[in-house]
Amino acid sequence: MSSTLRVRFCRNLQSLMMFDPFVHRRFCRNLSSSSTNGRRLSVAYHIVPQCLSFTDLCLLQPLSRLLTLLPGNSIVVTNNSVSGFAVDGVLVTEPDLFLSSQMCL
Repeated sequence: MSSTLRVRFCRNLQSLMMFDPFVHRRFCRNLSSSSTNGRRLSVAYHIVPQCLSFTDLCLLQPLSRLLTLLPGNSIVVTNNSVSGFAVDGVLVTEPDLFLSSQMCL
């Protein structure tokens, strides 16, 4: 992604949280390796425009939706237990890899 596009893509964000976009390997494998637009859509789907720590996420009720940067799409909390927290049916295995006031991975 060019620096111009990156700035335009993120300029209005105050904070963000990113789920690993490579967890959905089946989805990513179906994208053409030359499909830059497809990769951008995949990354946009995995970014939530708010910063929530794992503790914050665990407070969300199952079936809560987190809007993503991909318009009209959201990530769904499918399990909110600390030992089995999952979004879109995918277990979160390494929460809070990086935390700051503006970004959570």
